[in-house]
Amino acid sequence: MPTLTSSAVVDAARELLRAEGLQAVTFRRLQQALSVTAPSIYWRFTNKEALLGALADAVLREEFGDEPLAPEQPWGPWFREVLLRLRRAMLAYPDGARLVTGARLDHAPTLARISEAALTGALATGRDVRSSSTIVFTALHLTFGHVIEEQQPPALSAEEMAAALAPYPSIRRAVAQRDADRLDAEDAFAASLDLVLRDA
Repeated sequence: MPTLTSSAVVDAARELLRAEGLQAVTFRRLQQALSVTAPSIYWRFTNKEALLGALADAVLREEFGDEPLAPEQPWGPWFREVLLRLRRAMLAYPDGARLVTGARLDHAPTLARISEAALTGALATGRDVRSSSTIVFTALHLTFGHVIEEQQPPALSAEEMAAALAPYPSIRRAVAQRDADRLDAEDAFAASLDLVLRDA
């Protein structure tokens, strides 16, 4: 019987994630998928946190690979494109944003590389550390939060939403404007990025 590798475990976890979402990625389900015992998996990943971190890194590597993330100038458009790619990577899997945002940097080095390159590029523009970290992490958190929201099923039907918003005229106007502008999720995300990176 071939030796079980860490990459084989991650590949099986990725298939469970793709098919059923994050709740399906358990050691028990991996045992079944790989026809192995629990100690075989624990030998590669001592806990679920380490497994999910490796899975998050694999998801990001599908988009970013091992390519050098050298920031270009002008930095703002470069960072904007990186964030669009980050969104695309997380949307490729159900619960992708929840997976990536929950990963530790030492388990998901691709996420660390993205953050490091973005900060290096921001500092190269002449910004100080405080303003560089503020703009980079604000944009990253916007990306994470936006995709988490995109991947949530609608909580209310159209009729329920209309009733819920009845007492709130300003929100109704904002929703009506969004609908009139025919903004889809990608358009809305791009508009939000442009606002955050306006002076970048």
